[in-house]
Amino acid sequence: PADVLLVSRCAQLLDGGRVPHQVDPCEIQQLWELAAGENDPDAQQAMGLWCARMRLDGGRTAAGAGSANFRKAIRWLTLAGEQGRAQAWYALSRIYIKPEFSQRNVGIAQRYLEQAAGMGYRAAQLECGNNAWRARRENEDSDVRALYWLRLAAAQGCPAARAALRKIAPRVA
Repeated sequence: PADVLLVSRCAQLLDGGRVPHQVDPCEIQQLWELAAGENDPDAQQAMGLWCARMRLDGGRTAAGAGSANFRKAIRWLTLAGEQGRAQAWYALSRIYIKPEFSQRNVGIAQRYLEQAAGMGYRAAQLECGNNAWRARRENEDSDVRALYWLRLAAAQGCPAARAALRKIAPRVA
């Protein structure tokens, strides 16, 4: 376990650009893969994002050669999520909502988004709140769900959630 943690931390330092280095990106990816294969959740999440060629927020990256492999990404991100990484569930929600993903499924994306929000991931809570607010006409309890998620995000210091709460539930003097 100590060696796996060391490999994972080395990959994290080299990948983050915090340390000047002359290392091939393929070598960094191999470090991540070694640690991920030994059940390091940070490495599994990094491998999932690398395979999907995306950042945590769903934006594309230029890392690696070739196209995204969403099947591998889903495998790695699911393993990381099962080990308690809320960001991995959030990244999975971003994959399932992507138009270029052949198995695009909004329902599964929403389920993973709520999983991440339930684990306390602020960006997911904000998005769940905004989604529930937009769906308030179709579902009568959506406004309550929106307030719930937005209050959780605001409690974590999210300015966008605070602004949304001021609009939809202003305080009475």
